Amino acid sequence: MQPDSLISYYLFAEDIAADGKPRRISSDMFFMEVRHFEEIFRQGQSAGGGSKGGKSGGNAEKAEKLAEQQKQIINATWKIIRREIKSTVSTAFKEDVGTLKQAQQALVTATLELAAKVKEQKSKAIIESITAKMQETVALLDSSQEAGNVEPLTNALSTEQASYQLLLKLRAREHRVSQNKNGGGSKGGGSSRSQNQLQQLELTNQKQRYETENQASMPQATQPDRESLQILNRLRELAQRQKDLNEQLKALADKQRFAKTDQEREEIERQLKRLRERQRELLRKADEVAQRMDQSKQPSSTKSRRELEQTRNHLQQSSESLKEGQISRALNSGTRAQQQLDQLKNDFRKKTANQFADTMRGLKQQAEQLDEKQKQIGAQLNQQQQQAQAQERKSLRRNQGQQELANQLQEQEDRLKNLM
Repeated sequence: MQPDSLISYYLFAEDIAADGKPRRISSDMFFMEVRHFEEIFRQGQSAGGGSKGGKSGGNAEKAEKLAEQQKQIINATWKIIRREIKSTVSTAFKEDVGTLKQAQQALVTATLELAAKVKEQKSKAIIESITAKMQETVALLDSSQEAGNVEPLTNALSTEQASYQLLLKLRAREHRVSQNKNGGGSKGGGSSRSQNQLQQLELTNQKQRYETENQASMPQATQPDRESLQILNRLRELAQRQKDLNEQLKALADKQRFAKTDQEREEIERQLKRLRERQRELLRKADEVAQRMDQSKQPSSTKSRRELEQTRNHLQQSSESLKEGQISRALNSGTRAQQQLDQLKNDFRKKTANQFADTMRGLKQQAEQLDEKQKQIGAQLNQQQQQAQAQERKSLRRNQGQQELANQLQEQEDRLKNLM
């Protein structure tokens, strides 16, 4: 794996549909860029005003914009491929592929415009490769549209990814920011990704007076809020999974009602076994949420814990009914559990939101108090400094007077010696 390489990936889930056939659902396409290890952002030395960036910065920014547009085309292509899973393409296939072709052709034109501005030979060679890949993509998209076939579209996805990877090579490797004593910094174009990282880079030489004290004094109130958010997410997940399970139970109940052959009844039994295990798993998940609520010190968890116990009873009843093969009874208990989970989720969300608002108000009040205290400390320090300076001047005048007296005394002693 080399720097500027591209890694693309997606996720998929497979299960068995109600008709017994396997089915797969795929996610969107995700991308990871292999960046150079030495591509860093650091504070540098500068003897004068900030340097101004030239055309290379603007070209890098344009290259990244082209890369972003190419990535959008890749995602759109992948979305169509995921959609077209049947033996015949959908009615919208040709129109959608035509839209992709127009977008890719427009990107070819923009790339050629960038090529006219680039002076460096290495960059010119990269752009030539990019243009060739993009034109190959346009040809594949045209073939897919004309034939109404997904296969050329799959090949186009590969050339689109190759174009995207080559566009990444046009970006700069090293970005430095300099700041002189007068506050002059480097200026010039840069990619949006680079600018985001530059904003995160702190370049400050100001004295730290009270920051340590403020950080130590600020209350750490985020942990309870984080715990409440995790509980809320678990409740939301439980409600959704129980809803999905209820829908499958309903479909299975219809199948059981109309089953005529032993083969159909055996398939129903296999599906029932899977649903039985899923219901037991949801019961275990509910126990985990209950344990989290017991460990949480949030006031909202106490009442929610009691309500969750009632919901757990319905989950238990549904699990026992499935064990006995009573699908209708299991569906009734599962439906009540789902309704209670939805209500519990909504109530807990409202309570958590109110607690978070109270926490933020408390943090704001304490921040204002800290700011006022900091101002008082600053005023006291200034007063003490002024008093110390005044005392120093008074002490200096007193020392000068004492020195004059000592000199006069020495003169008197010298005169006395001369008389003798």
